[in-house]
Order: sequence, then structure tokens, then C-alpha cells
Amino acid sequence: MNIGDIIKEYRAKYNVTMDDFAQMSGLSKGYISMLEKNENPRTKLPIMPTTKTLQAVSQALNISVSELMNKLGGRKNEENFISPERMVLVPVAGVVRAGSGGLAMYEDMGTESVDVCTLSGYDYNDFFYLVVKGDSMEPRLYEGDMVLVRRQASIDSGSYAVVTIDEEEGVVKKVEFDKNSITLVSQNHNYPPRKFSGQEMERIRIIGKVIESKSKF
Repeated sequence: MNIGDIIKEYRAKYNVTMDDFAQMSGLSKGYISMLEKNENPRTKLPIMPTTKTLQAVSQALNISVSELMNKLGGRKNEENFISPERMVLVPVAGVVRAGSGGLAMYEDMGTESVDVCTLSGYDYNDFFYLVVKGDSMEPRLYEGDMVLVRRQASIDSGSYAVVTIDEEEGVVKKVEFDKNSITLVSQNHNYPPRKFSGQEMERIRIIGKVIESKSKF
């Protein structure tokens, strides 16, 4: 049983509409529909509920988080649901800039949970989420999506990273480079690659590597 099955069972038992459940939980109707189908329409993969989703559904069901986890089968469902005890909160930033004083985050947007296994082997303070702006990375990333970033000054060619250009606001791009150039590649074909050669390469600064992304609904 997954979290969508529990929601469907509850709605059927108490004759609760999807609109009603959305109001009770604070989740969007579209996201509840996704949970019940247990499929992300972009990736076609099973839904991986966040800790916030767990809390929201528990609130709507009027049960504790522990009770909801028991309904999910406890440890038997670990692959589909992450226990709060395994989660770490990392900061969420709307804007990231880098200058002579180091990395600075603006538009503090609170924190987001991430599985400790994802951070294993690294300093937790080296991670942050960045909210994606614009449509240059569609269809891989959409505006409002969040990317988990690990701070590091270098990456392998072809990696996705947060970079700054002329110390301005950080952007998410696929980065391709050789000893003579750095190319920032968007996924949206309406945005051509930007190539920086020779001394222009000094305009680019790698802020960190994109580890994973998550969509918000």
C-alpha cells in the first residue's frame, strides 16, 4: 500500500471529494491526483512523498505521522517513503550570488528535507536547494522546481551545475568545457548555448553541482 492508496481508501470510506481533501490537507488537487495514481507525469516514476507531504496527509486523516507510517507498512515501504528520522533540513534559496566575500543566499525561503543518505560522506552545510526560475531548462526542469546543490568549485564536463556569470545571480545549466572554453547549455532549444572562450572563462564561476531535483505542486 502506498500513500495514494490510503488517500483513496479514506475518500471512498467517508465520501470525501478530491477538492475536499485538498482543502483539508493544504495540498493541491493536482498533486493529490498524482499521489493516488502514484506516478509523476513528467518522469513516469512512482511518487516519492516529502516529509511535508507526510505531515499534510496526516493532518487531513486526523492521525499522527507514526500512524500513517504504520499504515504504509513501516520499514517494508522504506523504498517508497522516507522516515522523518532519516531526513535533514537544508536551506532553500530563491537567489544565489557569489562575490569576493564568498557565496551569499538571498530570498530565504525556509528549509526543505532531504534523505541523509543523499548527503552521506559530505558536510551537510555544503548543501542547499535553489528554486528554478524561468523556462530555459524545460522540459528537464520547470519554473518553481527545486534543485539540490552541493557546493563545489569544479565539476566534470557535462554535469548540471549552478553557475554565476560576472558574479550575478546563479543559474542552473548543463556545463561543458575544455581547456579553452566553457559552454553553458540550456535544455530549452529557444535558448542557444553560451560559449565563453579565453579570458571570458574568468566570467564564469561554478557554485555547485546539481545532485537532484524535486517538483513542487
